[in-house]
Amino acid sequence: MVLVCAQHAAAVSRRVGLAASLGIALLLAAAPGRSEDSDQTRYYLSLRFGEITPGLVKAHDAAGGSLGVNLGRHLGFEFALDSYEVKVGEVSEMSVLGLIPNVRLRYPLLHDRLTPYMLGGLGMTVSQANDARAPVEWKGGKNGVQLAGTLGGGIEYFIADNLAVGLEGKYLFSGTVDYTSEGTSDSIGLSSALVSLGIRAFYPELHPVENAEAARKAFARFYLAPRLGAALLVDMEPFAGIHATPEQSVFGSNFTQQFGVSVGATIGPYASVEVAVDNYEFKLSTANLGGIGEYAVFPILVQPRLRYPLLDGSLVPYVLAGVGAEYAQINDRTPSGGSIELFGRDLTVIGGFGAGLDYALLSNVSVGGFAKYIISRGHTFQIDDGPVLSGDLDAFILSLQLTIFFYNV
Repeated sequence: MVLVCAQHAAAVSRRVGLAASLGIALLLAAAPGRSEDSDQTRYYLSLRFGEITPGLVKAHDAAGGSLGVNLGRHLGFEFALDSYEVKVGEVSEMSVLGLIPNVRLRYPLLHDRLTPYMLGGLGMTVSQANDARAPVEWKGGKNGVQLAGTLGGGIEYFIADNLAVGLEGKYLFSGTVDYTSEGTSDSIGLSSALVSLGIRAFYPELHPVENAEAARKAFARFYLAPRLGAALLVDMEPFAGIHATPEQSVFGSNFTQQFGVSVGATIGPYASVEVAVDNYEFKLSTANLGGIGEYAVFPILVQPRLRYPLLDGSLVPYVLAGVGAEYAQINDRTPSGGSIELFGRDLTVIGGFGAGLDYALLSNVSVGGFAKYIISRGHTFQIDDGPVLSGDLDAFILSLQLTIFFYNV
């Protein structure tokens, strides 16, 4: 389950990269009064978004995260997860998940606001072949485990005493995977350079009382909120004669994995508004052709929230509703799908409503979950010169979300 989640989180990093980059750009522009690294022992969670150098590195659909600890001013340790994909010619793709403990050496500068660092470590990669476009046999099977290591560095800038944004570059060293396709033997190397933008949240805060007071007094608080969860089509036959199944099933159900990100702002104690981008995919099949390809759905909503803070603002239930657009496209065709003409790429107007609950872990970091219903009608699909089919893509979404507040007004 962890491998599957990480692999598909990587795919979403490209698709929601624009929204994430916008959020990080806003982070970089912020300038709170107290923003600094520390010589205290502090734990952290970091999230990284790749695809900032498209075509310049071997990896694509890259993303990652780390759990770590800073031991004093210069030394730290972290467990890093990095996920990306490499193309296997015109045959297939290979998902790579790096699981590597790292040593991190830091040197804070500019009154501890700017921190360059180096890192390196040894661990393993887990590989999985997917999206085959031609008959292929993998030596040892589709899944494999290889010894791996990383070496690199980065630089980060503190925008609050417990939040830093930065740029990281490193090389992930791994092995090769042998395969045979249409009588020809070859191999694919899994090693790649990785370049990413990221954000790191630290615990504990250095000034918790002051930070909490600033949050209470703020009229507006801007935030970035990545999330993951599951999406369920209300009608598993979205187009007449075309059946949908999860692209990656959640616990064997009809729910498929869903990922997304929001950029928004709270306004006063009871309201907020955000732009929410989500993504989920389904496999499509017909009775006579079998599987024909994957169908990717991208709902984008402008959604106000009504909030009701409880427990001195630590617990916030809310309801939301919004309108927007949804882009959908057929992709990763099977051999059967490649043998016919498919027309399934369009944009339609959608709506949505739901409810959720957030809990504040720190003055500027909260976790929560929500349920949302997407009303999506009017997508079209056509096979060869057959009739143009109109689809019902209403979906029910369950998500877990991390919200990072980066600027107060």
